[in-house]
Amino acid sequence: MQVTTRVGNTLLVLGAAIMLSACASNPPPTDPTARVWRMAVADAKTPTIRIWDLEEREEVAVLTTHSPARLRAGLDEMEVAAIQGKSGQVQMLHMGLKRQDHGDHQHWVTGKPVLSAPILSGLKPSHANPGNGRLAVFYDGEGLARIYNPAAPGETDVIRTNASHHGLAVPLPRMRYLVSVAAEEGSLPRATQLMDAKGNVLQSSPPCTLQHGDATHGAWHLFGCANGLLVWHDAAQLGSGAFILVPYPKTSGARMVRTLLQSPVSGSFVGNFGADGLLFITLQPQDELPRLAPITLPAKLLHFAWDSQHPQTAYALLESGVLMTIDSSTQQVLGQTQAIPVWTDDASDTANRPPKPQLAVAEGRIVVSDARTGLVHVLRTKDLKQTDTLRVGGQPFSLALRSVDLSSEQ
Repeated sequence: MQVTTRVGNTLLVLGAAIMLSACASNPPPTDPTARVWRMAVADAKTPTIRIWDLEEREEVAVLTTHSPARLRAGLDEMEVAAIQGKSGQVQMLHMGLKRQDHGDHQHWVTGKPVLSAPILSGLKPSHANPGNGRLAVFYDGEGLARIYNPAAPGETDVIRTNASHHGLAVPLPRMRYLVSVAAEEGSLPRATQLMDAKGNVLQSSPPCTLQHGDATHGAWHLFGCANGLLVWHDAAQLGSGAFILVPYPKTSGARMVRTLLQSPVSGSFVGNFGADGLLFITLQPQDELPRLAPITLPAKLLHFAWDSQHPQTAYALLESGVLMTIDSSTQQVLGQTQAIPVWTDDASDTANRPPKPQLAVAEGRIVVSDARTGLVHVLRTKDLKQTDTLRVGGQPFSLALRSVDLSSEQ
């Protein structure tokens, strides 16, 4: 295994979106700059989601939820799940970017963002995992997962566990689920089980203490644990998969993964690794363990994200306010910039402490929220140059960024 390395300080330093009105007899233009970015910003204190057009610098919509929401991936590329812990509701947000059918081709058009009525309700929804046409939302206050399946409207499957805890469920093919198991009431999980839709246990994992964080790539599913990475491979989609516990590098000490992200394209993952580290994970052939490559950052980590356009590139926002670009294959810093002022985490005033800044990345743009100022900063991925500052107001927190090329057709 590669030992932990200290990352040095390496410093590097479209016009308006074109609206498309073509039809089948008049095909859309091929202008490569005809790209739009829609950003959703959920406020930390008020039940509000604001949708912005980055290029037009325009607030497209202000949508009201039942309580403050966290934004998570939905069931398609333009859908976002709004998870509302206080009210217990889950709503689906469509960003207003959709494909329009013109008979012999389809192309992207812009429209109005839409927020659905609640699709799921319960006590303390937390982790939400899309997969195989379903969204599994775990309700910590009840120790169960509720399953949203748009193919079966009005029907909600429920997968129950052994106790209320901060857990998760992952949808698999053939109506199976990977579901966390509690160590005790109200705790973090201690293991994961493979279950069918009726809650029958098909397989159990090795111990995975303090389990938190998960990510999926194809048939691979990874979970962060205090004692290593728990890996499930859904062998040939036949239900005969296997759990493997992959130990962390020997030099890791007390570090563990608590949040995992999968690369949008390649078989790579990244997780936070202690307060000031990242762990890059690369899948190997099925009979080999994933390769783990940890790095130590020059300051504590606030948030991190993948670049959907360049799937080997990750971004890390530090408490120093520095935004770093990191190559996941070499673990080298490609560039950095001062994106926001230095973040001071005053643990003594938790009631009034603003939420930590968040990142989102899509097709050449990065957005960074700062709840202290009510601002969202916009930067270019290619050179980390700040191109705009949007005063969205309130306490901007959870972000979702989506982008489409209006000139493309299928």
